[in-house]
Amino acid sequence: MQSKSIKSELDEITSIIVEVVSSTETSRQEFEDITNKVTSTSTLVHEISNAMSEQEEASRQILIALHEMNDSTSHVSSTSKEMSGNIVHVKTESKNLEIIAHTVEGSMEEMNEGILEITKAAQTVSDMAVTTREKIFELDKLINKFKLK
Repeated sequence: MQSKSIKSELDEITSIIVEVVSSTETSRQEFEDITNKVTSTSTLVHEISNAMSEQEEASRQILIALHEMNDSTSHVSSTSKEMSGNIVHVKTESKNLEIIAHTVEGSMEEMNEGILEITKAAQTVSDMAVTTREKIFELDKLINKFKLK
C-alpha cells in the first residue's frame, strides 16, 4: 500500500515535473518571442529615430530655404521700389527731353526761316551785283566814248 502511495506520489511528482518542463518550454518560447519582439521593437525605434533625424534635417533645410526665400523676397521688394523710383525719374527726364525736343524743333524752324531770308537776301545782293556790273560796263562804254583832248 505504501508502495502504491509512493508510486502514486511519484507519478504525481513526475506529472508535475512534466508539467513544469512543459511550462518551462512554453516560458522559454514566450521569452524567445518576447526577445524577438523586443529586438523588433528596438529595430523599429532605431528606424523611427533615424526617420526623425532625417525629418529634423529636412525641416532645418526647409527653414534655411524659407529664410533664403524671405531674403530674396526682401531684395526683390527693395529692388522693385528702387526701380519704381528710377521709372519715375526716367518719365520725368523723358518729359523734359520732349520739351527740349519741341524747343529745338521750334528753334530749327526759326533757323530755317532765317536761312531762307538770308538766301533771299543773298540772291537779291547777287542780282544787284550783276545789275551793278552791267551798269558799270555800260557806264564804262559811255565814258570810253569821250576822248580827252
